[in-house]
Amino acid sequence: MKHTLALATALAGLALTCFAEQVAPEIEPLTQELVPVLFERIDKNETIDVDLLCRALIGPQTTLRAYAATLLGDSGDTRAIPFLIDALSDESQHVGATYLDPGDATTRDRANKALKKLTGQDFGFVWSDPKDRRSEAIRRWSEWLKTTVDPRAFRDPDDLLWLLDHDRQALSVEYQRVLEALDAGRVPDADTAEDVAIRFTLARGGLLAEEVPRVVGLLRMGRNVEFARAGDLVWVVRLSRLSLGVTQELWIGSATGEVRAMLPVAWK
Repeated sequence: MKHTLALATALAGLALTCFAEQVAPEIEPLTQELVPVLFERIDKNETIDVDLLCRALIGPQTTLRAYAATLLGDSGDTRAIPFLIDALSDESQHVGATYLDPGDATTRDRANKALKKLTGQDFGFVWSDPKDRRSEAIRRWSEWLKTTVDPRAFRDPDDLLWLLDHDRQALSVEYQRVLEALDAGRVPDADTAEDVAIRFTLARGGLLAEEVPRVVGLLRMGRNVEFARAGDLVWVVRLSRLSLGVTQELWIGSATGEVRAMLPVAWK
């Protein structure tokens, strides 16, 4: 993914153009000052925080937007999904760039490939189709997002066991069964879940001192998902990313310890 000065100077400098309803939360675009910094980190194959890549995806440099789309697909982080869906509307193209796959000259094609890699879904988006056909494919992605990826779609009110409080005074038979299931897993309690969340986040760009993960709930999965089986208990850990103005949820399988970053929720 080595960039070259010739390619960077050959870009058309086209602005990001959206012709579909935005589905991602509002975040600040990457500043021009950070563009060379991020290029250097990409050239060194450094791990880049997903939040920063999402900002680059709507930033001022078209080459970097394309690279960010590819890296988000490689990240395995589902937080990128709504931002990649929005990037399907990106009309920019590398002028003078030559790729074996012509679509790689566009951010929108790279975003579509990233989405397919992250989700296993394909809604017929083709980067070179007329705009009306692309708009229809984007609409299908957006509808799928509302019904499948949003964490609320996984929640069944009847399966929500409890919202943790400091007293934990519930002593029902169901509560005892929950404790037994937790004790048998890799993440048996809330403190461990928060430690897992800290390690997960530090490995992906770090934490500010004020950004402290907090367990807000425990739920039983109603169906099989990528990181947990139906019936498994999953910790819900919430983390406010102050620099971005979003609240991120991490779902941590109590049995396996696997972590999934769910969609961020904008806050004011």
